Amino acid sequence: MPKHNVVIVMSGTVKVSTFTSTGHEKVLFYLINGEILGEASYFVDDHIDVKALSVEDVTVSYIEDNKLDKFLIQYPDTYRFFIHSLIRKYRIALSQINDFLAESPKTRIASTLYRLAVLTPKNSNNKYSINLTMTHQELANLIGCSRVTVTRIINELKNENIIDMKNKEIYILNMEALKKLSQLT
Repeated sequence: MPKHNVVIVMSGTVKVSTFTSTGHEKVLFYLINGEILGEASYFVDDHIDVKALSVEDVTVSYIEDNKLDKFLIQYPDTYRFFIHSLIRKYRIALSQINDFLAESPKTRIASTLYRLAVLTPKNSNNKYSINLTMTHQELANLIGCSRVTVTRIINELKNENIIDMKNKEIYILNMEALKKLSQLT
């Protein structure tokens, strides 16, 4: 069986999802500049069924399996990059499982917003913001609940002055309160 090419995101944001047989989307993670997709398929020599969709204009590079084979032989320290990528995705999966086990959708949303915020550099005002311009439906797909529930909880978080939204960007006003709601230790 042939190996699979690895994709490197050079610019933009890519959403990686899986879909049920009935068409329901579950967002697995987002990739940004410098992150890779396809490394798991490359190493296990099997196809992993995910869909990568651009969230905005994206530039990607493909590394053919035979060229990657040679590169890894020549530069074995590069394996660390691949291990880091796989572990990052594993941790995201564990966090999502923990979120599904959470007692309330509010906890799941708070946890997801907290994790997205800490992964994003602070803006020019030294504040946390999530610049993945997500719709409420996309956030619902990410955490596994309905769009209506997300809208209700986002409004609650805004009324509690924990977050604010402008131009589809989420600003974290009270990071400690968000962390407490997320039940992260």
